[in-house]
Amino acid sequence: MMLKNVVPVVFGVLAGILLCLLFRGTPEQWVPVLEDTHFTYLGDEVDKALASLSAARVSAGKDGDEPVLASLHEADKTLRRIKSYFLPMTDVRQLIYDADRLFFMKRRDEAARKLEASKKLLLAVDSAGDGRLREVINDLITMIDRLVLNIEVAPEDVPGDFQKVGQKVNMMLIRGELVLGDREVR
Repeated sequence: MMLKNVVPVVFGVLAGILLCLLFRGTPEQWVPVLEDTHFTYLGDEVDKALASLSAARVSAGKDGDEPVLASLHEADKTLRRIKSYFLPMTDVRQLIYDADRLFFMKRRDEAARKLEASKKLLLAVDSAGDGRLREVINDLITMIDRLVLNIEVAPEDVPGDFQKVGQKVNMMLIRGELVLGDREVR
């Protein structure tokens, strides 16, 4: 007798759950926020630090304490690497990530423009150096060129290409000291 009463209740609950699932609607698609991101404020701070180092070097004079002068030289060298490599590469990374988001939002032309802008920055990093970065920068530019081409001819390959390009630029930033080696910066 009790089983007769349970069966309609179970079917009623299952029907209710099914109706809720059918009529709850589809989840909203995530739309990434895109802001015009630049890191010029960091470059301004590096310039201020370089000016302070220059003033400290002048204050120490030519006959200053050798360890102090050596420390000032190392600080200057580090700041110049930040300015000539790490900041532009951070901009490159942001442009690539923005291009990925734009592609996801089906704004392919804008994605391609961001990628082209990243190539211009990479060429500027290369031209500011002494040629030691040329191979690694050319590898990244080649990957970006392929990505731009695939946006038009093979969009199904683009997500994987973005992942590879993103990994490459991240490694160039994470391993900056290895990439830069003993490179002298201006």
